[in-house]
Amino acid sequence: MQTFKTASNHDEVLVSIDVESVAIGFTHATDDRYPVTVSVVNDECQVVYEGMIKPNVTVVSYLTLLTGLKQGDLDRGEALEEVLQKVHALLSPNVVLVGQSPKSDVKWLQLKQGVHYKRVIDLSEMFKIYNPKYRTTNYFSLAHEADVLLGIDLNSSTGHNATQDAKTSMQLYQKYKNNENDLKLARLHLLANRPRPTPAKVYNYRASEFNHYITLQGCSVPGSGTENRGSGTETTVPVLELEPKRKEPRFR
Repeated sequence: MQTFKTASNHDEVLVSIDVESVAIGFTHATDDRYPVTVSVVNDECQVVYEGMIKPNVTVVSYLTLLTGLKQGDLDRGEALEEVLQKVHALLSPNVVLVGQSPKSDVKWLQLKQGVHYKRVIDLSEMFKIYNPKYRTTNYFSLAHEADVLLGIDLNSSTGHNATQDAKTSMQLYQKYKNNENDLKLARLHLLANRPRPTPAKVYNYRASEFNHYITLQGCSVPGSGTENRGSGTETTVPVLELEPKRKEPRFR
């Protein structure tokens, strides 16, 4: 297994980690979520580790639209402690974590600054922009950033997965980290382009069902779009066999 140890304490190593979770409660709090899939990606967008966790607590919702997971899919997973041990073994104090609002991921994986990582690069902060029309700062979801800047659709019918999100986060950072002018233009494009409909709108669910879905999701970022990083259940949010609405043309 590859590790991110370096010969010099001054060398930084870029790593992207993403976690998908299921709901074990009914609030937006991280404590009401349980991590179930983990992916670790290096600076070349290569997968270094993928893990699945079998929850040892009652799952309230799998949010299948977000994760593609349903009851029984996690039965082959490992214990949380085993996955944490493997992830921690990969990391070092030189690691720079790249991710979209990765605070929850850091908490779920019990990562400690100075032990498992040096600092965090938050893409939601990297791409934020002041909106003069509404006199506020706009933050964008990973799905919106991927769509507008990379042409990648993260809101697929099969749900999100940790590996795809981790790779996308690293791609976005690598593309704009060394060019401030391109980054400024990217922010303007994000502001100018309206986010695509969330799965709730695409599949035309009833409002009452998706109010509960959004509540359990608990991961929207203030501003534009909704970041789909949660997980949930078919019993709470039924997966209806509905025809997706046609997407509007994307003009950039």
